[in-house]
Amino acid sequence: HTNIQSPCGWGFVFCGIMRCMNNPYSAIKELPARSFNETESAIQKGLILLMKEKPFLNISVKETCEEAGVARSTFYYYFRNTDEVLESFENMIIGTITRKNDLIMNREFRRAEDLLFYKDTMEFVFKNRETFTILLIDNPDLRFQEKWKDAIKYHLWERLPFLRSLDRCPLILEITAAAVIAAYIYALKNPASVSEEDVLEIIARVLRALDKQQP
Repeated sequence: HTNIQSPCGWGFVFCGIMRCMNNPYSAIKELPARSFNETESAIQKGLILLMKEKPFLNISVKETCEEAGVARSTFYYYFRNTDEVLESFENMIIGTITRKNDLIMNREFRRAEDLLFYKDTMEFVFKNRETFTILLIDNPDLRFQEKWKDAIKYHLWERLPFLRSLDRCPLILEITAAAVIAAYIYALKNPASVSEEDVLEIIARVLRALDKQQP
């Protein structure tokens, strides 16, 4: 499994920063986001499919081109290397998840039906089961996971402002974000015994428990 580290240090925030009024996770909303043409998408898909079979760091540009059915010159017209391909794909996925989760800022978690908004994200994950299985299980992409956690933290910071004054705020947000992603990983690993409804209920319990800490 590859261990892809973020050069930007996603998720590393001091307690002092947590007390400021500006959301310390706002950078997640500024990830480069754009649409991709058919060729770029083919290159991205080719790389992701190769990651199902071998560690990311062992995948060459040549192999990616062969899988995507493009020439090396075409590859280098769009991307400098395979890491740039992967990061562009990560940003596309995280951007989609972030937009779907924007509703968290004006919903309450006091009843089960209040978490229905999160079904959009859940359905997106399970609709793209193969992709998420590759990035989370087959070939764990830690940079992708850190970005996803920061997206969750961003929305919780906005949704639960009382947390900002707590010394434990970074820890609370880290544990909560990690728990949400862990629920997805478990469900993807155990499709026969875990349903989408099970995942939604677990996430609902985590978020409601956090919401109840509000004075």
